[in-house]
Amino acid sequence: MNTVLGDKLRELRRERKISQQKVSYRTHISPVQLSRYENGKTMPNFHNLVKIAKALEVPLEYFLEDEEREFFRKLHAAN
Repeated sequence: MNTVLGDKLRELRRERKISQQKVSYRTHISPVQLSRYENGKTMPNFHNLVKIAKALEVPLEYFLEDEEREFFRKLHAAN
């Protein structure tokens, strides 16, 4: 699966000294599922990724890779 997203999630959570339990509480996503995301075993769906971004107070784009960010920037600029 995608360990880039999981690594970003884990690093940000640790940087901010927020436990998986606290993210779970804020997002209503189980700690087990959050662990799976962080370990790259599964990918969050869009809805859960939005909840995680809000819980950690970062824009959704934080979790995207450079190519994906550029795509969404162009898409947003066209609208």
